[in-house]
Formats: sequence, structure tokens, C-alpha cells
Amino acid sequence: MSIIELINEKGLRVVVMSRGAILQSVHFPDRDGHVRDLTLGFDNLEGYLADRFFMGQTVGRVCNRIRNGRFELNGRFYQLDINREPNHLHGGGKGCGLRDWEVARRSDTSVTFRVIMKNDEDGYPGDAKIDCTYTLNDMNQLIIEYTGICTEDSVLNLTNHTYWNLDGDETINEHLLEIRADSYLPTDATKVPTGEILSVEGTKFDFRSAKKLGTLLESDGIGRVDNDYILSDVKHQRSVNILLASEKSGIMMEMLTNYPIAHVYAGEYVTSTMGKGGKIYKPNSGIAIECQGYTNAVNEPKFPSIRVEKGEVFSREIVYGFGHLNTSEISGFTQKLK
Repeated sequence: MSIIELINEKGLRVVVMSRGAILQSVHFPDRDGHVRDLTLGFDNLEGYLADRFFMGQTVGRVCNRIRNGRFELNGRFYQLDINREPNHLHGGGKGCGLRDWEVARRSDTSVTFRVIMKNDEDGYPGDAKIDCTYTLNDMNQLIIEYTGICTEDSVLNLTNHTYWNLDGDETINEHLLEIRADSYLPTDATKVPTGEILSVEGTKFDFRSAKKLGTLLESDGIGRVDNDYILSDVKHQRSVNILLASEKSGIMMEMLTNYPIAHVYAGEYVTSTMGKGGKIYKPNSGIAIECQGYTNAVNEPKFPSIRVEKGEVFSREIVYGFGHLNTSEISGFTQKLK
């Protein structure tokens, strides 16, 4: 296994691992110059090998849930393993995030991990060669690029499953979140989208203006969101789709993507587990914002397809930009980073 550190000249430092093409840590100074680690995770490989919550992993071939682990492609039905009853989740028990990737390319500010996913191992149609490239630039951006090519018509929907906490508090309840999304996908009792597309208007899911994640808390103190948000503008990859910020640390993270969906998950099922520095992670300890295609698109004809043709190059990008709040509040997508 390789552990690789990427550093730019502006104070951003990232550590990634070839195991699962994992984003292990992101280090960035807060408004007072104190460097903070902005991600949940573990201090050693043993922690990641025992991890049940996909922390920092590159997940796929198909991220999120496939209803009953079953779908049809070209007239043939495929049955995948069920690793979260009654569904298939994040590529299953032999998904990308549980594999050892090779280092295909490396420089001081970039690394490409590569994995070959075999049909006879994970059950998806054909074999797939998948690359995950992490790159830092001097605008304090971390760029994740996914490319893939399959030997047969198949499906691909890759994402990163990092849990973010921008100030080190026990919870992210005081974090501010803004998402450029007018609609979301409601789910059934097993967390699979029902097929409906609903407006966020008048719901707890409305984050079109920045508000605290604590607004998601229910009577038991758990923030329950595990849903796809349909991003309103993904035509221009350099438009900001998502903002996450901590007024305590002064750190703000903006996200850009050419994926149509941001899946937001506040860690409802994260049971007490020891993480970095002996911290105990629980629900609301961090927030995962997974840019991706539509969840369970393989079984919902009205959702945009995640199908890739034999030999077609799959290519997607997620960009995380880090900076500081100019004021004590976010003023929406016009807020500028220092």
C-alpha cells in the first residue's frame, strides 16, 4: 500500500492512500493560522481495513444503493451481492473502495490510482479499468478526476465518500450548508429513491440559502438526510454548486462538479467508532457530500442513465476549493473567498 502526500504553495496539504484510492486527510489553516484536518478517518491502515462507513473511499463501480442488488442491461439481468439489506451499496463487498489500487502516475501535486474491476469478482457487466486522479493547484483547489473504460456495455457511477468537519467540533450541527438545488429525491424505508422528484420548497431539505445543519436534527438528536439533490447548474464545470462553512474556524469549502447529483449524508448510521486521535465518531460527526449520478438509475428509466458503452470513456470531475469567510456569515454564492 502507498501513502502519498500532496502539497501546494498556499498551505493546502492532502494525504491519499492507494488502498481504496482513499482521501485520508486534508490539512488547511483556519482563520487564525492553525492548521486543521478537515476530514474524518483513521490514523492507520488497520482502522481503514475495519471501517464500515466508507470513510474517504472512492466507491463504485456504482456508488450508493441499487434496489435489491438487481438490474437489467441489454436484456440480461444482473444480481449483485447484498451488503446492506436488502440492497447493494457502494459497489458491494468487493467494490472499488475495498481494493488495492496501483499508482499509475505521480508528481509533487498529483497522483493517479488505477484499479481493474473484473466481472467474475464483483458481478458487474464486463471488466472495467478505472483511474482516480487527485490534483492540487495554487488556487487551493483539490481536484478529483474519474475516468473509466469497460470491455462490455456496463454501468459506472463513481464518487468520493469523505466525511467533512471543518472545525473539529464533536458535531457539524453549527456548520453552514448551501446547495444550488431546487429538487431532491425522496427515499423509501430502505433509503432507495422512490422515483419521485420533489421540490425542496417548504421542506427541511431546502438549503438554497445557507443554513445550519442542525436544522436537520430530529427529536432523538440525529440529523437525518441521506438523499440525492438535483444540482441546478452543471453545464459549466466552474460554477459553484455547493458551499460548506464553519463560522468557528472561518474555513469555507466550495464544491464544483459536472455530476448532476450531490448526495448528502449526515452519518445517521455511523455508530460509535474510534477515529483520528482517539476521537469517537457518531451520527453528525461529519457530513458526506457525494457528487454522483442519480441513485438507483439502473432501475429508474426516467432518471438520467449511468450506462457506458463498450469502449466509451467515462469521465467526471469533483473540485473542492478551500478558503476563508470574509465576514461572520455566508451571503450565498456571491460570497468570495479571501
